[in-house]
Amino acid sequence: MITETDVVKLIDFGLSKVIKRSNLHQIAGTPFYMAPEVVNGDSYGFKADMWSIGVLLYVMMSGYLPFNGKTTEKVFERIRTGKVNFDHVEFNSVSAEGKELI
Repeated sequence: MITETDVVKLIDFGLSKVIKRSNLHQIAGTPFYMAPEVVNGDSYGFKADMWSIGVLLYVMMSGYLPFNGKTTEKVFERIRTGKVNFDHVEFNSVSAEGKELI
């Protein structure tokens, strides 16, 4: 859980670059933040980035990863379902609009 005294740092931008194509196919990134189309090896674009931002918002609002598992394959299974759980007590203070944004 993130507390008031914690410092949040964004990392893992080593793969960032400006691209001219709208559809990518390479599987790259941190598994916890990958969109289903990336996990499945399908072409992806802007919507996959929005998925990752949603995951980041979830982590920032709760301190937990929305799709977690002991193995990468378990994480990918949960990503493929796309079901997000707002049952953590930290979400009691998150507005409906905040949850909708996620």
